[in-house]
Amino acid sequence: MTQTIDDTSRMSEVVRLAGELSNRVLDAQIMKRPIREEEVRALIDAAGLLEEHAVPWPPLMLQVLRRIHDEAGAGASGEAEPAADSGAGPQETATGKGLFRFLSPLRARRA
Repeated sequence: MTQTIDDTSRMSEVVRLAGELSNRVLDAQIMKRPIREEEVRALIDAAGLLEEHAVPWPPLMLQVLRRIHDEAGAGASGEAEPAADSGAGPQETATGKGLFRFLSPLRARRA
């Protein structure tokens, strides 16, 4: 029981920090400031960690990752892929292999 409470507490902190970082990145996007590569990596890593623990992503994090994904697609192909906005949560739109397909252009930036 103690382990479950500890894990829940840790994942809550990851969600909180991912939300704060998402807010910072969104602010940079809106103000057309450069987004630091470390921030993008941290969001990708947080997304993977939350996915592994079946914890829903903060909505703002999903929005920011979609925008970055679209921008990365625009840079590679010349035009952005439309983001699928089904209204479903991240566990429904980007699970398992879907998560890695969703983040593949971003992961390519990491290499």
